[in-house]
Amino acid sequence: SFGYWLLDQERQCLVPIVNNQAYLERTGDQSTQSYRLIIGTEQFANLNNQDVPLVPYSYSLSQNYPNPFNPDTQINFTLPYRAHIRLSVFNTMGQEIALLMDGVENTGSHTMVWNGKDRKGLQVSSGIYIYQLLFENHKITKKMILVR
Repeated sequence: SFGYWLLDQERQCLVPIVNNQAYLERTGDQSTQSYRLIIGTEQFANLNNQDVPLVPYSYSLSQNYPNPFNPDTQINFTLPYRAHIRLSVFNTMGQEIALLMDGVENTGSHTMVWNGKDRKGLQVSSGIYIYQLLFENHKITKKMILVR
């Protein structure tokens, strides 16, 4: 789809313009800022962004890949700004069996790999598992299937 991005050439970040608004942070005592407006598709913006990555404007948790999986799977998520997150895996009884991340992550896209093992390093059995991303006051959960 067609979009608008503002390239902050000083801070080297590409900020999407959503609903005619761009969210910019001013730091330091800089009296001038250098920006470049990019209008086009996301693909076009990526080709014309002077190697500055697009900054997501919302958080998301993608479906793991592959799914079903054996022996491990990738879990992708995006963050609109640096924040504390918690990425966990639960069994169908709601018990947390693995903690993939509990800490601060930077803005952008991230990938975590789950190797099908619990907190003790033991292989878990085939079945349905739930992974959950906690981001501030938000919680997103998805299902995945392990086949041994």
